[in-house]
Amino acid sequence: MNILQLHMPSRRLRLAWSCAGLLATAGAAASRIAVEVSERGLDANLAGLEALAEVLARHGAQLGIEHFGRQLAALPRLYAIRLAYLKLDGSFVASLHEIVGHQRLVKAIVDVARGLGVVVYAEQVHSSEEWATAAWLGVGGMTGPEASRRL
Repeated sequence: MNILQLHMPSRRLRLAWSCAGLLATAGAAASRIAVEVSERGLDANLAGLEALAEVLARHGAQLGIEHFGRQLAALPRLYAIRLAYLKLDGSFVASLHEIVGHQRLVKAIVDVARGLGVVVYAEQVHSSEEWATAAWLGVGGMTGPEASRRL
C-alpha cells in the first residue's frame, strides 16, 4: 500500500484506526503487508506517523518511506517508529555510477540505516551500471527497469 500526501496528522490517525481493523482480520497475512509513506509527506515532528507505525508493528506489517534522501536528519527519528525500509529517491540513483557526490550520499544513508536495522532500496534503477554501483554501496534491493530485466 502506498500512501501519498498524508501531510495532515489527523489523516494519519484516521488511517491508523482504519488499518487496525483491517489488519486484525488479516491474521498472519498481515505480515506480508507493507505501507509506504512518501518522504514529502513527513512533517518536522512526524506527528501521527507514530500511531500508524504502532498499529502496523502490532500486526507484523511493515512501514517504509519512499523517495527518501532530502530529509536526512529525519533518519534517527524514523528509527524510533520501527521503520522497516527506505527507498532512495530515483534522482540519487540516476547515473549513480558516474556521480561521486551521490555515491557518498547513498553510502552514508546505507551506513546509518544499517546501524539502525533499516533496509535501503534504490528506486528507478535503469542500467546495469547503476545496479552494480548501488549493490557495491550496500543497497539491499532495487526497483525499476533494470530490476525487471533481472527477474
